Amino acid sequence: APFVVVSGAAKVANLDADKLDGQTGADYHDAALLTGVLPVAVVAADPNADRIVFWDDSAGAYAFLAPTGLTITGTNLIGPIAAPCGRLTLTTGTPVTSADVTAAGTLYWALYKGNTAPIYNGSAWQVFALAELSIAVPAAANQVYDVFLDYNAGVPALSLTAWTNDTTRATALTTQDGVLVLTGTLTKRYVGTVRTRTASQLNDSVLYRHVWNYYHRVPRPILVTDATASWTYTTATVRQANGAAANQADIVIGVAEVQIDLTLLAIVINDTAATPSSGIGEDSTTAFTNGGVWTGAAFRAVLTTRLVKYPAIGRHYYSWNEYSTVSGTTTWYGTNTVGGVTASG
Repeated sequence: APFVVVSGAAKVANLDADKLDGQTGADYHDAALLTGVLPVAVVAADPNADRIVFWDDSAGAYAFLAPTGLTITGTNLIGPIAAPCGRLTLTTGTPVTSADVTAAGTLYWALYKGNTAPIYNGSAWQVFALAELSIAVPAAANQVYDVFLDYNAGVPALSLTAWTNDTTRATALTTQDGVLVLTGTLTKRYVGTVRTRTASQLNDSVLYRHVWNYYHRVPRPILVTDATASWTYTTATVRQANGAAANQADIVIGVAEVQIDLTLLAIVINDTAATPSSGIGEDSTTAFTNGGVWTGAAFRAVLTTRLVKYPAIGRHYYSWNEYSTVSGTTTWYGTNTVGGVTASG
């Protein structure tokens, strides 16, 4: 009860068992009779309109079928928000450059490890399949910019927002569902920071690492050398090596969560008792942030120092500095001296 199965009774094709109780024969459904239209409003709620909808009897509502790694919460599909598949670069089609690129007039978003990018559309995260994007470098010298993937009314594009100065954002970053976006314009997803040196030009070289990626970072080398064979400096005042303004390297960092690793080697000779020092100055040519010292008489030494730290946001320069107590003559060597740094960006 409430129905009886009779031995030898005819089979009913595609029996819909949950319709038997108190129902008539018309509710024995054959596959050919299963027709209908899913609610358009539910499908349209998905920005991509590509989710599978089904009826959940226990909830008495429509729900979405979740692909692997996602979960169903009511009628919302919730899952990890992936990193956009690309990198900022100054060379089209080359997400990671191996040679110096200088005086570039165009900034590119080159595809890297895929072609998709989730961007917040104002109410939900929408995944776009992108081709390479580009934007002209603004006509402003010594200017820092944040770079965004902009929803742009459904047509993704690169956009730039200028900083107040080298170390201060004019418009802060905030988060949408834990993802960095522009405060006040949540449809702009943050992807990196750049800095011009001259108007309408960007550099990404061993001396000027002015293109910094928030996603898909790779180690980027920095190298400073002095082509002068040798020079003398026996003065108890810290100065830039050889008194040369070129003995420094520039970087820009968008978020204070990456480590830089700097190593400095300097060859020095003095035939009397003296105390020379060679060191690295962060944003200073008159002080050591970290330095190596030699104390003794009649020496020929390689002064070595290393600086590992998490820099603050913005533009920084790292200067090769020198010092010597006044005794005899301290000779420094350039062509055999290398100062280097590796930063991620």
